[in-house]
Amino acid sequence: MRVVDKMAGLMWAALTLVIGLGLLVPSNGEEYICDSMDIRNRVSNLRQLENCTVIEGYLQILLIDFAEEQDYSGLAFPNLVEITDYFLLYRVRGLTNLSELFPNLAVIRGTNLFFNYALVVFEMLDMQKIGLYSLQNITRGSVRIEKNPNLCYLDTIDWSFIAESGYSNNFIVDNREEEECVNFCPGRCRIKHPVLQDLCWAEEHCQKVCPESCLGNCRDGISGCCHENCIGGCDGPTERDCVACKYFVHNGECLIQCPPDTYQYKDRRCITEEECPNTTNSVWKLHHRKCIPECPSGYTTDINNPRLCTECEGQCPKSCKGGLVDSLAAAQRFRGCTIIEGELKISIRGGDNIIDELEENLGLIEEVGHYVAIVRSYALVTLDFLRSLKRIRGIQKENGYAFYVLDNRNLEKLFDWDRTDITIDEGKLFFHFNPKLCRHVILTMVDKVGLPEHAITDTDISTLTNGDQAQCSFSRLEIEEINTSKDMIILRWSEFRPPDPRDLLSYTVSYRETEDQGIDEYDGQDACGNTEWKEFDVSPTQTAHIITGLKPWTQYALLVKTYTKAGAREGSGAKSDIVYARTDADKPTHPQDVVVYSNSSNTLIITWKPPNRPNGNVTHYIVKYKRQQEDVAEMEQREYCKGGLKPHRPTQGLEDIVNNEEEPNNSTIGDGTCCECPKSEDEIRIEEEEAAFQQEFENFLHNNVYHKRENETRAGRRRRELPVTARPFYSNQTVNVTLPSTNRTVPPTPTPNPNPQLETTVWNEHMVVLTGLRHFSEYIIEVIACNADAAVGCSGSAVELARTQADDSADNIPGNITVVEIKEDMAKLYWPKPDSPNSMVVHYNIEYKKLGSDFNYEQQEPKCVENFKFLQSQGYTISNLVAGNYSVRFRATSFAGNGSWSNYVTFYVEEEDTSPDPQDPQQQVPVSLMIGMGVGFSLLLILAVIFGIWYCTKKRFGDKQMPNGVLYASVNPEYMSSDDVYVPDEWEVPREKITLIRELGQGSFGMVYEGEAKDVVKDEPMVSVAVKTVNESASIRERIEFLNEASVMKTFNCHHVVKLMGVVSKGQPTLVVMELMALGDLKNYLRRHRPEEDVGLSDSPASNEAKNSPFAENDNDLPPTFKDIIQMAGVIADGMSYLAAKKFVHRDLACRNCMVAQDRTVKIGDFGMTRDIYETDYYRKGGKGLLPVRWMSPESLKVGVFTSQSDVWSYGVVLWEMATLASQPYQGKSNEEVLKFVIDGGMLEKPEGCPNKLYDLMKLCWQYRQSMRPTFLEIVEILSPELQAHFNEVSFYHSLDNHGREPLEMDDVALDSGADTETEMYPSGSEFSSTPSPPSETPYSHMNGSHPQNGSMNLRIPKSTLC
Repeated sequence: MRVVDKMAGLMWAALTLVIGLGLLVPSNGEEYICDSMDIRNRVSNLRQLENCTVIEGYLQILLIDFAEEQDYSGLAFPNLVEITDYFLLYRVRGLTNLSELFPNLAVIRGTNLFFNYALVVFEMLDMQKIGLYSLQNITRGSVRIEKNPNLCYLDTIDWSFIAESGYSNNFIVDNREEEECVNFCPGRCRIKHPVLQDLCWAEEHCQKVCPESCLGNCRDGISGCCHENCIGGCDGPTERDCVACKYFVHNGECLIQCPPDTYQYKDRRCITEEECPNTTNSVWKLHHRKCIPECPSGYTTDINNPRLCTECEGQCPKSCKGGLVDSLAAAQRFRGCTIIEGELKISIRGGDNIIDELEENLGLIEEVGHYVAIVRSYALVTLDFLRSLKRIRGIQKENGYAFYVLDNRNLEKLFDWDRTDITIDEGKLFFHFNPKLCRHVILTMVDKVGLPEHAITDTDISTLTNGDQAQCSFSRLEIEEINTSKDMIILRWSEFRPPDPRDLLSYTVSYRETEDQGIDEYDGQDACGNTEWKEFDVSPTQTAHIITGLKPWTQYALLVKTYTKAGAREGSGAKSDIVYARTDADKPTHPQDVVVYSNSSNTLIITWKPPNRPNGNVTHYIVKYKRQQEDVAEMEQREYCKGGLKPHRPTQGLEDIVNNEEEPNNSTIGDGTCCECPKSEDEIRIEEEEAAFQQEFENFLHNNVYHKRENETRAGRRRRELPVTARPFYSNQTVNVTLPSTNRTVPPTPTPNPNPQLETTVWNEHMVVLTGLRHFSEYIIEVIACNADAAVGCSGSAVELARTQADDSADNIPGNITVVEIKEDMAKLYWPKPDSPNSMVVHYNIEYKKLGSDFNYEQQEPKCVENFKFLQSQGYTISNLVAGNYSVRFRATSFAGNGSWSNYVTFYVEEEDTSPDPQDPQQQVPVSLMIGMGVGFSLLLILAVIFGIWYCTKKRFGDKQMPNGVLYASVNPEYMSSDDVYVPDEWEVPREKITLIRELGQGSFGMVYEGEAKDVVKDEPMVSVAVKTVNESASIRERIEFLNEASVMKTFNCHHVVKLMGVVSKGQPTLVVMELMALGDLKNYLRRHRPEEDVGLSDSPASNEAKNSPFAENDNDLPPTFKDIIQMAGVIADGMSYLAAKKFVHRDLACRNCMVAQDRTVKIGDFGMTRDIYETDYYRKGGKGLLPVRWMSPESLKVGVFTSQSDVWSYGVVLWEMATLASQPYQGKSNEEVLKFVIDGGMLEKPEGCPNKLYDLMKLCWQYRQSMRPTFLEIVEILSPELQAHFNEVSFYHSLDNHGREPLEMDDVALDSGADTETEMYPSGSEFSSTPSPPSETPYSHMNGSHPQNGSMNLRIPKSTLC
């Protein structure tokens, strides 16, 4: 046995060596270097990492909310071995393990860290194992792994072998409890230094630990150290065999220093001079054999060669980019600068000791490249702080001026000319609105800088506004319009026209936050120039300004005034009254300080604090909670009897929290035992610092991973709205919401999912009690804040984990022990397991004792058996018993601890009878019986084969027509299974008659091509067709499904259903030849015709993709009018009525499955091959196939029933899609929310501008009761008066096949009590009115055009639906 074990161990080691060497990516190959990667939102974005071997920067994978584990299948990036900055994982759903994605990631350098950390795994809700089994070196920074409720194998990793910063700096908390994990490391993963421990990333991957002599670098699977220049491992002993280099890499070799003809670049590789970046925007320096972005301290850029750095003589010149100095903090950025490459603009309002501070920070500036501007610096009295200024080059000027001084109320002095000499290379001086700056002071500067006085005009230096304390007269400037969004105000005012247009210099827009109204323009200012007003200059030719960067839901005071050459004429200035506007609401930030505690086995109490930034009127909170599923199959495999069990403590109860807070000073409790001592001041201080550090980390995380969208000026997510909404500026906008006075919850809707995510809504409270929970179960709690305005959405989630308390009786054995069998020296016992244990039963304790000869029991014998072993053997066998009477009892042990002992059960073991039994029936098996059983089995097998052949033949050839019953068809392969083999028939087309021309797109089985077919259609030698293919990698089942879905269409012959032209099943690839629909599917067709002025739709990714599709080349049509929409609706209903007459249920009617011909005729699609193209339209419910839930009827969602009436529901959604130009139904709701919404009786809202009668038809299709919905023939009857005359010639409705149907009786009745009773088809002023509205008031421009007159489409309700 030991020999076998030793051989198995050697084989495993050999296998590990082969795998390790096969996956190793040495650096001696060509590196493929990638820049920093920010991968978010979609799993497919991970493909950006393909071919990358080194990321010179960071790798962030985050915020992928809608993904499942199988979405990552097939994704692997084995080339990636090194990240130079940090690796961040945050809120990526479906990702359980990194071992397949990054099997060879060996080094994270940490050159730049994420808040002191090189590896961050935060709130990865599905992550089960880290799995970075090749990771050997984190050269700088620590590890932070936090709030990952399913993450195990953390205590089996010794990070001190990986992170050089040491174990103490790592932060690993709030992950899955160790005792709930099956952290099994095989024996080969055991190390003895520094202590005996098992180290592994998972059961199949040990942690690599090198001998001390190798200094953390050794070869995989082979004893031996790597070269001293290696990190991350190697596959050989030389410096060319390294996975990554400790210092520098050059031509595949790891070096301590770069060769003489190369330069160090980014502290990891050697490059030539030509490879060092040298572009217009980026000139890197070649300094001391390094390629660096800037000269180091003590050096400056060489005047003759900007690529070089020269040492400073004395004070080192320091070049700085220009900028605005609007605060002391901004001035500190220029400390030590001697040359300003751009402009120097000073607009500082106040501060303590302002002149001294400015002199300390700006006093060394000698040269300014562009211009100097002193604008609205109310605190300045002199400019002496620019004591070293010698030259203004004037390369770029402020409106033509090199020295620009505007509106400085207290400025009295410019420079001390006895020690200052300033030269202006190019440009003039500008002085206006400096009431305390005398004209002779200005003329002194004119003389000192060398400008002739006669060249100075009043436009340059005002004679009236400098040194003049007189008040100016102002005309009234009217504010005409104010538009707001959540972070922006657009202000428009009337044009001011002074008598002399040259007098108007600019407008100034001032604004400030204010809670009150009635302030004046001097509020918030003090004598030193401090002010709360912020100002912008606006060109005199403009009468509007956009104020950006505002806070949501904040009131602002607004003021507009002019700057003119005051005194030029009477009435030369103007200003507005102060007006007030409030920005729109926005999503609040997530709730703060969420605390969850449990006071019973089925209750969790959750409290929280409001968001820091509510950004509106926070009216309610949504609390979502879901029980964490435990991987019982894996957790049971742990041998708990050997390793012991650490009982898990549930979430602390409220009483515990209160008692701990109220009794901090007690030293003993009632029984005299000691309790925890009070915390010292140092301990309290450390806890406060840790809490502050935690908050600081999470703030840093959110600030760095959430990107502000560039197009956030749209008003929420509402369709067809102007970007901003005008509202009166004279009113303080307030939202008044009537809310219930008590806490109100919305109970979750029952769902087939055994463990759904539930939610409750809490109004005007910051606490909720969740009841009816499972005992001793861990829950993920999400608290979301929502504003009154539903359009802005809700905040992100504040996530916490909590566990309910244990049920004291849940682990008790619910019945008696049964003695199953007593044999020789063994007794097999069985007992029922607890029905609903705390978490799960991990093992059972057994105690048995023998009754002695003195009628006293002997010493008890304790035993332990793991639960999985008990289940496998259907009981427990006590062995090595001697004859006698025994008593036995049991108890179950779960993660909560031990249950109660069962009652004792007695049994008797008889003495063993060793005499042989010659009549043992097990040794006598009649031969005749064995022969008879074999013959009988053979006959049954033959009969089964014959019946199978007969059944398949009958099913394939027995009926060429459609069956009389309902045939369920689907565009989704998951809806049906195909077990029959395709047999060629009269539809077979020779392959040589098909010619492929170009690709049209990707179907679910393979590529779709435009092609030509020869002699396929009678009397047409050549016809254009669409050719669908199946991928070469497809399985046999997929090929059969592909052909069977095409076979469904062989019996269809309707003008409004896409026709099958033929099938090529012989040879590869398999082809299905269809009628060519030149304009593609209806969904893309509608998106291509979204009006350009429709902000938010025409520029959406979906619209751009539709406009770039191959079908767009054939599409030169104008946007569809309302009459076109009605025509499309009619032909779709006609095609569906044909399918219903053929007993065919479509089950996936949607715009994506309707095709558009060149003449705009719409036809029911090809019954397959569209799911992959629009995979986001489908939803996988409960592990089943993908379902189009947004198009499904309530009965289909609840019980999976599909009928023609459920197709009518889908038809109503198609009408809604056409009315909105293919917007997604139920936009803003998740698939789970849509499922609940529809089952509860909800329906889509009326699209903006949609005629009442069209929406009434939609609602008729969305009747909750199937019998209340019209048939497709009745829908055609309703729409037929509006359809073109050509419809009568080609439709199924007017064909002989439909001639024998009963005439429909229709009534003009209201849909229900809430139906719209307006008689006008097109209300006055709407886009459907017979009198066109102005374009600016037409949100539905695609429906303008030839509409019928009022009342011409009278919606008639069929009598057959009024039951």
